[in-house]
Amino acid sequence: MKRGLNPLFSDDASRTRTSPGRSVLAVAVASLLLAAPGLAAGVLPAGRGMLGDTGLGQFIIEGLEGILHGAGKLHPPHLCPMPRDVHFIIGASGQLGTEFALELHRSGERVVLADIKHPTLDALRDLPFVCLDVRDRDVVAVELKRQGATHVHHLAAALSARGEKEPQWAWDLNMRGLLNVLEVAAEHRDIAQVFWPSSIAVFGPDNGPVAEQNGHRLPETVYGISKQAGEQWCAWFRKHHGVDTRSVRYPGLIGELCPPGGGTTDYAVEVFDHLHGAEAYACFLREDTMLPMMHMQDAIGAMLQITSVEVDRIRNKEAYNIQAMSFDPATLFAEIRRHVPGFRAEFQPDFRQAIADGWPDRLDDTAAREDWDWSPTVALPELVARMVAAKSPALEAEPGL
Repeated sequence: MKRGLNPLFSDDASRTRTSPGRSVLAVAVASLLLAAPGLAAGVLPAGRGMLGDTGLGQFIIEGLEGILHGAGKLHPPHLCPMPRDVHFIIGASGQLGTEFALELHRSGERVVLADIKHPTLDALRDLPFVCLDVRDRDVVAVELKRQGATHVHHLAAALSARGEKEPQWAWDLNMRGLLNVLEVAAEHRDIAQVFWPSSIAVFGPDNGPVAEQNGHRLPETVYGISKQAGEQWCAWFRKHHGVDTRSVRYPGLIGELCPPGGGTTDYAVEVFDHLHGAEAYACFLREDTMLPMMHMQDAIGAMLQITSVEVDRIRNKEAYNIQAMSFDPATLFAEIRRHVPGFRAEFQPDFRQAIADGWPDRLDDTAAREDWDWSPTVALPELVARMVAAKSPALEAEPGL
C-alpha cells in the first residue's frame, strides 16, 4: 500500500518521532469508528476540540475526515503496514556513503541517495536519487520532507588534505552543511535521528600517542577544527532541541569499492592501485608514521550499531572513539609483499606528513565497547588480503592467509 492512499498515512499528516506507535492507535480508533459512521460523525466535532491541538489528535482527525468524506479507504489494521524508516544519505557518492548505502539496500531498507553527483556503483543506480548541495538549507528542508526521511546520515565533508588547500570552502561545506541538517531535524519532528561522522582529526599534536575518549582536543587542521565544532553543535542540538544525534570518530578508512576522497590516510587505499606498476609507489608519508586505520566493513558496522541501540545507551553526547588497528606504511607494505612479492615503494613525505604527525597513534575506545558493544572484526592481514584480491582478481593469496 502506497502512503497517501490511506488518510492515516498521509504525507501531510502531522507526525512525531514516535509515528509507528501513533499509527497503531490511529488505526485502532478509526477502525472502531468505521463500523459506526454515525458515531464517527458525532465524535469528529468534539474530537477537533479535544485533540486537535496535539499531533496524535490531528493525525486521528485527519484520518476520520478522510473516511467520512471519501478521501481515502481505511484498510483493516492487519492490511496496514507500518510506515518504514527512510534512510536519507547525504554524501551518498563518497567513499563511506557508497558502501553504507549498498549495505542498507542489501538489507532491504528504504534508501534515498543525495549528493551533487550520482553514485557510479551499478548496484545503486536504480535507487531514488536527489541532486543536493547540503549548503542550500531550503533544498535540504524540502527534500527531507518530500522524501519522508526518518533517519538522516550526513556523510558529506571536505577531508583533511584538501581542506588545508581550500580552507574557506572546506569550512563552509563542513559547518554550514551540518548546521542545515541539524536545524531541519529540529524543525521536522518526523526525523527520528541524525548520524554524522567525526574523526581522529579532532585530536591535536599535544594529545599523546593514545587518544582518550575525553582527551585534550586542540586540532590544527581546518578539517579537525570543523569536526571538533561539529561535535559541539551535535551536543547542543541534542540538549536544546531534542535531536537524537549519533557520532563516532573514524580513523583512516580503507575499502575496496571507492577511491579515497582527499584525506591524510589516503595512501593506505591508493597503494592497492599500484601493486603491479613498473615504478615504485611513492608514499607521501614517512615509513614510520603510525596511524589508526579501519576496514570499511567495520566502519559500516559501527554506524549500524550506534544508530540501532536505544538512546539511553548513548551516554557520550558528542562522538565515540572507535579503534580497529594501527599501522605505519612500512608495516602495511610488508604485509602487501606477502601477496605481491615484487611490490616496491619509496617514501616522499609532503605537506600531509605534518597533518599526520599531529594525530594519535591509536584511540582508546573503551567507552564505545562498554556503552554499545563496539567490537571490530577485520585485522590487518585480512584487510590486505581482501584489498589485494579486489585489485588483483587473478592473484591467489598464499596458502594459509
